[in-house]
Amino acid sequence: MMKKIYISILSGIVLSSLASCAKEDEPVLQYTDPAVTFMPADDATDEISELRRQFFQQTGTYLLFNDTLQHRCIGKDLNGEEVYFTELLDIKYEVGQTSKPSSPYSYTYLNTENCKKALEYLNKFILPHFSERLRPFSWMLINTIKGTVNNEDTYPYAVAGQRGVVLACSELKNLKTDNQKKQLAKRHLLVIVQNLSGKNSASFNDFNLVSEKYYNTSYTLDEGQTKADALRSKGFLSSVNAGKYPTKDEDFNSFASLVISYPMTKIETTYAKYPLVVNKAKLFEDVLIQLGYIY
Repeated sequence: MMKKIYISILSGIVLSSLASCAKEDEPVLQYTDPAVTFMPADDATDEISELRRQFFQQTGTYLLFNDTLQHRCIGKDLNGEEVYFTELLDIKYEVGQTSKPSSPYSYTYLNTENCKKALEYLNKFILPHFSERLRPFSWMLINTIKGTVNNEDTYPYAVAGQRGVVLACSELKNLKTDNQKKQLAKRHLLVIVQNLSGKNSASFNDFNLVSEKYYNTSYTLDEGQTKADALRSKGFLSSVNAGKYPTKDEDFNSFASLVISYPMTKIETTYAKYPLVVNKAKLFEDVLIQLGYIY
């Protein structure tokens, strides 16, 4: 009797061209815990696999250096050639999603030495900002990320989703000082914090209410008034479109960048003439702290 194949799928799956397998070659793939695919194979003893196990033991989150979760032989086709099942991490996949993401990402990878340097960077400059309850399900440290927006290639510093955060670490090899690495960390942290808006949108209600009635509406400058003054007087930092206040997402992202990059004392001094800006910055920072972000 043909053995049944049980496969728990967490992310987008790429299948090799699959013909019917010989009955005697079909394996049993049974996963009661789908998260097992985020760990190294039990028999893997290489240095990187050991680092990944240690990281999980120390932090409770998974560590990846490429997006291949599974690559297993599942039998042979009619020509006697091995057939493989490959599962890739789709960072934008969400549980219950039925449609394919519109902007998939591709990656280049780090060699062993740079994997270790990227892990040192993660431990020193990124992880200290996240309490246990705010840490993502997994981290993936890679060389570069390539995406597509409006049919144009993009190379983001990081991407985040429901099941993990991917950090592009190619710049690390050129960074010699901690201050330089902190600047890269701010870019990585900004992407992670921006991802929080979708997960915890209700937590930012008080922040949004301050300037809500002005989002994406037009404005005109009074005589002698600058664009910066017009925006800040309504609690905004910047706007992409001339003559319009920012959208809710643009406003969120600008304040995320502000509170991650500068201490509140600096913000209060810089924007002393604009109490709405200071108030929104404090509201934003308070929410991050409540969610588990550590300054």
